[in-house]
Order: sequence, then structure tokens, then C-alpha cells
Amino acid sequence: MRKMRQTTFILGAGFSVAAGFPLVRGLRELVVNFMQNDRHPVYAPFLQAGQGFKDGQFAEGVNRVDPELRLGFEELLIELQNACANAVPDDPCHTTLRVLRIGCARLLWQRQNAMQRVPSAYVNFARRFFKSNVTRHNVAVSFNCDLLIGKSL
Repeated sequence: MRKMRQTTFILGAGFSVAAGFPLVRGLRELVVNFMQNDRHPVYAPFLQAGQGFKDGQFAEGVNRVDPELRLGFEELLIELQNACANAVPDDPCHTTLRVLRIGCARLLWQRQNAMQRVPSAYVNFARRFFKSNVTRHNVAVSFNCDLLIGKSL
């Protein structure tokens, strides 16, 4: 019986950045700009003034947890989630958290769906993953926000 070799591939954000996917650093600004330009009906009403919020319900939720606008995307989500744990149902933090999640998902789906073909880094990875000269049992662990690894495999 042949011994089976196993390799575990761990892929981080640097792997997908060449395909046009953002790193977490700068994601907050990217998502907010995307939402403001996208104006999707799910979140557009919360981005503009109204319902008793001078700068909109989204901005009010951000200001409650990050008044100096210093938090990165992940930290902002964590602070919003913590604030929501003790907030009344109509607290704007609930809306802000939901809007950020939807906006981020839409941004990433749009980037992925705009690709005409899988980038060469992914194709090369798939070739290595399925290298045929040795019996292998490989595992890929991805911390990326794209689905291109699955597509390439």
C-alpha cells in the first residue's frame, strides 16, 4: 500500500488581493463608499437624513460606537455587535450593523461576479493541489472572502 501524502494549504487575504479583493485594512472606507454609490434599496434609506437622524440612521449607529471614526472594519463590526447586545430594538446600531454586513457582501459579490475568468494564481494553485504524481489527500483552508478557490478547484 502506498503512503498517502497530505498537504494543508492555508490561504490568507494576500492570496486574493491580486484578484482585486480588498484587504481588511481599508475595507471600512471601501464598503461605505460602495454603499453610497450603489444606493441599493435595502440600505439607501438609512444612508440619508431622515427619521429623526440628522446624518441618517447608519451614520448615527457609527457615531455611537466610533465617534472619532478610528476603528477598522472588523473592530467596527465588533463594537456594533457589542452595542446591539444591550440596545433597545430601535437603536440605530442594529441598522448600522445590518447595513454594513449587507453592503460588504454586495461589494464582494459584485467583484467576484465581474470576473470573466479565474485569475492565474488560482489556476496555478489548483494545479499544485491536484498534482498527480503522488497520491495525495490535500486540504485547503481559506480565510478569504471570495469563492474563487472553490471555482478553481
